[in-house]
Amino acid sequence: MAEINAFLEDLLSNLSNADALSNHISSIDLELLRAWKAITDAANIGTAFSEDYPLLVKIKEIRADISKQSIFKSNTIADFQQFLRIYATNSPCNTCPIPADGSWTSRFPNLDEILNNTIEGYQHHDGKLDFTSSFLKGEALAGNAVDKRDGGQHMLKYMADNSITDNAIWIDRRFSYVSPQIVNKDKEFDIYLGNTNPNAIWFVECKSYAETTPIDVDQFIAYLSAINNLSNLRYVFNAKKLTPEQAKEKMQTVFRNNVPTIFNALNPIGKFQQLFGVQTTQQFLAKVNNLSDAIYDFVITN
Repeated sequence: MAEINAFLEDLLSNLSNADALSNHISSIDLELLRAWKAITDAANIGTAFSEDYPLLVKIKEIRADISKQSIFKSNTIADFQQFLRIYATNSPCNTCPIPADGSWTSRFPNLDEILNNTIEGYQHHDGKLDFTSSFLKGEALAGNAVDKRDGGQHMLKYMADNSITDNAIWIDRRFSYVSPQIVNKDKEFDIYLGNTNPNAIWFVECKSYAETTPIDVDQFIAYLSAINNLSNLRYVFNAKKLTPEQAKEKMQTVFRNNVPTIFNALNPIGKFQQLFGVQTTQQFLAKVNNLSDAIYDFVITN
C-alpha cells in the first residue's frame, strides 16, 4: 500500500516541471512502472528520482536490454540495480532540488545523462585496449570511490559532448605506447587522437579538479614533450567546479611554480621555444603572467 500511495503522489507532484512523471501520464505502461520500482528501491520512496520521467524512460530501456545492463557491472558493482543505488547517492536528477554548492551531487551530471554517457562511451570504445577494463570499470564504475566516479563521469561527458573523441586511438594508457621518446613516458594520458594532422588536437586530459587539487606536473610535462604546438593539447576541467578563468589560473600556478622544471625538461629536446615562442625563463614568465596569452588556449571547461 505504501508503494501505491507513493506512486500516486508522484503522479500529482511537480506539475510545473516538464520532466515530471505527472506530465507524462499517457506514456505510463507496465515497464515504466517497473522502472519506477527500480529507482525507488535504489533511492528510497519519496525521493525526486521517482518523479523524473526522462530517467524512468532510460531505466526502462536498459532493463529491457541485458547487454546494456551488463555495461554497468564492474568489480565493485554487481549489477545494474546496485549501480542505481550507488549513483543515486551522489547524482542529481531533472526533478531533484538544486544540490548544495560544493557537494558531490552538485558536481555530477544528472543521472539520466550519466546512463546515456556510460552507454555511449562503451559502444564507441569497448574494443580499444584499456578503455573498458581500466577506465570504465576502474573509474567511472568504481563503486567504492566517489572521486574516481566523479573523474570518470566528467571524462565520459566530455566524450559525449565532443564527437572528435569518437575516433580516439587509445584511452587511459601510458605515453610510451605513443613514443618511447616522450619525457616521463610511464605517465598516463586520458585520450589520444593521433598525430598525423599537425594542427589538430592530439591529446585530451580531463580534470575534474577543484581549485586546491594539485596538478600532476610530471604528467603535464609528458604531454608537452609529446606535442608540437599547444593547439595539439586540451586540458578539460569540470565546469561545475571551475570557471574558465579559474581553470586558467590553476594552470598559471603550475607554470609559475615549475619554471625551472619545465625549462629543463623541454629545452634539451627543443620543445621549450617551439611551444612557447620564447628562449628564456624570464620571457616565459612574462607570458605566464598574462592570462589572456595564447599559451592558455589549451585550457577549457566542460
